[in-house]
Amino acid sequence: MDRAEMNTQRASHYDKRLQSCPKMYGFEMIHTEEIAEILSKEQAWLIDLRDEESYRNGHMKFSRNLPFEHIERWRWEIPDAVSLVLYCEHGNQSLLAARKLKERRGTVYTVIGGYQAFKAQERKGIDTAVFKR
Repeated sequence: MDRAEMNTQRASHYDKRLQSCPKMYGFEMIHTEEIAEILSKEQAWLIDLRDEESYRNGHMKFSRNLPFEHIERWRWEIPDAVSLVLYCEHGNQSLLAARKLKERRGTVYTVIGGYQAFKAQERKGIDTAVFKR
């Protein structure tokens, strides 16, 4: 079991609690398999919260690099009606970002397991072509 799978498994209990009451927390937790559907049905931005170097080394197709460390700067520049799909390396920073952005009118989603969950799918042979850059 690789690190991404361990992190995803370890967080599953916490994830289930959050998923069961998204209105209470102000954001929704999703799996990588749900990203394409959200992007096709909603006016949504896929946001990579990792640093610029990590983004350059690989990212999900259609994502915008808005590093978490600059969230206080860029959070006010995004139109309120746009939904946000947030991901980081393992899912921890995206949870922190979702908590900061939960007051927006648009829906805020955070990807469980982050970029490593996406890469784990790719290694297992699951079709991730919709996300490749």
